[in-house]
This record gives sequence, structure tokens and C-alpha cells, in this order.
Amino acid sequence: MAVGALPTGAAVAIGDQWAFRSVMAAATVIFLSCAAVALSLPKDAEVVVRRASRPRLVDNAAFLRVTVIYGALTFSAVLLGVGMALWITQQTDLPPWLVSANYLINTVLVVALQTRPARGSESPLRARRMMISGGILAATGAAVAPLSVWGSGWAPIAVAVLVVVLMTGAEIYVVAGGTSLALVHTPQDHRSTYLATSNLAFGVATVIGPTLISVSLDLGSAGWLGWAVIFAIASVAARTVPLAPSRTEPSATAGAETVRREPEGENA
Repeated sequence: MAVGALPTGAAVAIGDQWAFRSVMAAATVIFLSCAAVALSLPKDAEVVVRRASRPRLVDNAAFLRVTVIYGALTFSAVLLGVGMALWITQQTDLPPWLVSANYLINTVLVVALQTRPARGSESPLRARRMMISGGILAATGAAVAPLSVWGSGWAPIAVAVLVVVLMTGAEIYVVAGGTSLALVHTPQDHRSTYLATSNLAFGVATVIGPTLISVSLDLGSAGWLGWAVIFAIASVAARTVPLAPSRTEPSATAGAETVRREPEGENA
């Protein structure tokens, strides 16, 4: 995401076909490089053999609540990546180079800060507070964004940068808190199914987010304020997530045994 953000922002600022085609070509090289790295991963790793590993439907109400709230809050990341670029280039008089600058600021902040604020997220109480804080930061960023059309000189640029900082903080807190709370309500025997469901929330946001954001920001400031309300509601809803699995949820450790898989080869 960090590698892709900078050339994408540059392409938006340039606005020519060759720039967008260059981004697509670079993406192809990056994907092939990732595939090569994946092929080089070691094959001898610890695996978990589980009893009752048959796939099942996710019917855990607390987990589904976390997933829905997490999905709603991850729209802030899409709003930052797509919405700010559209807003800057189509709705304001801000310089186009600010699109790339915002991507750069977001990347630097995530790399520098994502570990430190996430400390303690293994505590369910801390994780829930992080989700709430992420919602508040996202709502504040969305509410501040319309101010970037006012004034001249460096004032609107400073507002746009402030929005990036607030949304980046929201991104860090939401991901750390949402992932931790999802794991609290994930049974070990069905972890793959539950994690896939949790990731689906972000997938849905990335699929429908650009269209929703494009339509909403066409409304101007009202669109940003609408997103601020959504994030505020999601933040309040995060306070209702239970901090421990209910007694009816499957045990997190039942039926699991850790074994060692021997390396493949002549000695297997």
C-alpha cells in the first residue's frame, strides 16, 4: 500500500494517460515480486492439527458486531486514500502536488507510529478504547476537511495536512483495536473462517467505498459531514462490544494440538 500510494498520487497530480499506465505497469512488477517472495518462504513450519475443524457459519453475534463496526470505520482509510485526492483536485483550489504529499505523510506516519500506539491492544479493554478513539479521530478529520476550501495561501494546505494526520491516527487505532477484538471472539477451531469474515469487512469497504465517497463528496461539505456522523455513530457502537466471549461461544483452545512438520526432502 505504501509503495503503491506515492506513484498513484503522482499520477493523479499529473493527470496524463502515460502516468496512469505507468502505475499499472509498476503494479504488475510489484505483484510478480510479491509472488516470488511467497515462493521463497520456508515449508517447514509448525502447524496446528485441530479436532472438529469442519468449516461452519459464523454465528457469533459479538464477533459479527465487531466486524460490522470495523468495516464502517475502515471507510476512513478509503476516504483518506480516494476521497482526499478527489476533493483536492475537483472541489478545491489546493495545488495538485498536495495529493502526493498527503500520501507521503500518511505512509511516514503509519511506518513510524503503527507499532507504538498499538501496544497494549492485546487487552480487550484497550482494544475497544482504540476502536472508539479511531472513530472519534475519523469523525473529527471528516468534520475538519470542508475547512480546506476556505482562505488562501498555506492555511487550507495546513487543514488538508491536519485531515491526513487525523485519518492516519484513526487508521492505526481502528486496525489494531478491531483486529484484537475480533480475535477475542474467534474460536481457535474455526479461526480461518472467522478471520476471512473479518477481512471481508475491509474488502467490502474497498469495493463500494470509492463509489460512495465519489457520490457523497459531490455534495461538498455536506458529504464530509455525513461521513463524520457515520464515524461518530460507529464509535459509539464500539462501546457496546463485549470484552470477553460469552459462555455459549466455543472454547478458544479446545481440541488443538501443536505438532512439528518435518522438512520435505530426502529425510522426510
